[in-house]
Amino acid sequence: MENTLGGGIGWLIKDTKGITILQGTDNRMFVPLALAAEAFAVKAALHHALDSDFTSLSIQSDSDVLVKALRSGLVMNEIAGILHDIRYLASRFHHISFYVVPRSANCLADALSTFALSEAFWLAKPK
Repeated sequence: MENTLGGGIGWLIKDTKGITILQGTDNRMFVPLALAAEAFAVKAALHHALDSDFTSLSIQSDSDVLVKALRSGLVMNEIAGILHDIRYLASRFHHISFYVVPRSANCLADALSTFALSEAFWLAKPK
């Protein structure tokens, strides 16, 4: 990501039994920080959850910094706009919570983001 400033994002939504019911990927150019890519993934998941009429959501991220910022209302200049968007979307749920999970517990989302980043690389590669 540091060389291209591109970022892959992956997200998934599981039901209470842990079964994945929605998932998605996207890639973005000019993502300067892994923290920004993680925030974009949370934002995308929130959009899709709202579009699917979820009213309650538990967000799990392996980014301790992002979760702390979302829980505390902390403003981080590097991702201020994305945090604002996430907070607005989060306010539309009846209940929402943010949790830190180890990367090992977030393997599928990590794999989805890696796939999205590699797809962006191949699409952007000169022919």
